[in-house]
Amino acid sequence: QFNKELGLSEERSVIGEKCWKIIQKDQTGPCPFCTNRRIVDASGKPCGPYEWEYFNNRTNKYYRIVDKAIEWVDGRIVRLETAYDISEKRKYEKLAKKYEKTNETLKRLESLESLSGGIAHQFNNALSIITGHLNLIEMDYQNEERLNVYVKKMTASAKRMTDLTSSLLAYARGGKYQAQIFPVSDYISNIIEKFRQDLPPMLTMINEINVQDCSIKADKNQLEMLIFSVLKNALEATQEIGTIKVSCEKEKPDPSDILKGNINPEINFLCLTIVDDGSGMDAETQERVFEPFFTTKFKGRGLGMAAAYGIVKNHDGYFFIKSSQGIGTSVKIYLPVIEKIDIPLQTNENFYSKKDIIVLLIEDDEAVMNVTNMMLERKGYTVLQASSGKKAIEIARSHNGTIHIALLDFVLPDMNGDIIYPLIQKHKPEMKVIVLSGYAITGPVQKLMNSGARAFLQKPVPMKALIQKIEEILEN
Repeated sequence: QFNKELGLSEERSVIGEKCWKIIQKDQTGPCPFCTNRRIVDASGKPCGPYEWEYFNNRTNKYYRIVDKAIEWVDGRIVRLETAYDISEKRKYEKLAKKYEKTNETLKRLESLESLSGGIAHQFNNALSIITGHLNLIEMDYQNEERLNVYVKKMTASAKRMTDLTSSLLAYARGGKYQAQIFPVSDYISNIIEKFRQDLPPMLTMINEINVQDCSIKADKNQLEMLIFSVLKNALEATQEIGTIKVSCEKEKPDPSDILKGNINPEINFLCLTIVDDGSGMDAETQERVFEPFFTTKFKGRGLGMAAAYGIVKNHDGYFFIKSSQGIGTSVKIYLPVIEKIDIPLQTNENFYSKKDIIVLLIEDDEAVMNVTNMMLERKGYTVLQASSGKKAIEIARSHNGTIHIALLDFVLPDMNGDIIYPLIQKHKPEMKVIVLSGYAITGPVQKLMNSGARAFLQKPVPMKALIQKIEEILEN
């Protein structure tokens, strides 16, 4: 059994051999980690057993060793060594550490997601005030050419900040707020062609999109942000010299991806693959690539892959990265396929005059309330103001006559929109509700939409978009 464990022939006798010659492989002298001195005391007498672990390069196994010095029958002090194979134990310990590290990473990402969502909500409220007043200035000073130059520049800056909060919400897995069903082939091809226009001459982009008659349900803006983020990473990795290949297939996930992502193997997915032959990433970089503002460049410039990851997860998809330094990176994105498209029929039955329209504005932020109220009144609507859920319910109960539209901020100090909605609908069932929020449409907001709310608008809402949505709902 001893010879078999060490891979020696049964005929070979090991009696009288030096232990290091037999047990170790390709060794030219005694083991530097020999424990003889640990199992006898200063006078050379046996002392307690010594336990330790090591990797044997002859058997390629891990062992737990128990060494003990004993006095032989002829008076000699001899070494008794017992080895226990713990290779399987080490294997599972290594896996446990890996999963523990993964769990710590997920917890850290969840904390960042929560923080990002909260920041985006507060930021969007502030942007609502800025953009609202800019809209009012445009209305009041249409003929002031010099003033309008300044307003346009401020509006452009506000738009850039709105895009940033959209990225924050995407990272916080809350960015799917305008989901629609659409054929994906031409849409993705158009994104790729848009990206191709600014490519340096030494970089080749290969388009292998092959998904005719395949549709997904997604937010088009978020999907474009996702693809651009991955393509920009690929462009930087190639240092503008090399090849980026984009392919797209309707398929079931690879078995290895199913195991890694806990994916239902019965579902058909759209698999978008983006491969570059750039510098690639080491293991540490791959572990941190989804952290916001993490970069291997001198200075981080945005949410990048963190937002991309949030977008994919929020669309019930899966995101896998495989990368090797000096070889390149492959990114696989799986999004569920919509097998059948039912297009609802739209009818135009009623038309309302703006002067007859009563709008219930439910908003706790006084500044947002004031600017929204001014915008609505400038457009001819009559506005009822409620700064809390309790006040909104009271107005719905006591108001004589019809309230046509309610603009409902989802997060209020006393109660959230999912509680307010059924209570105001109880008193005014004919009222159409538009949900406004600095957060995006996810979780409780989506449930409210499923319960009958007519629309969702992401703060900050441009006046044109708000009025357009109100008119669209009233006319349909």
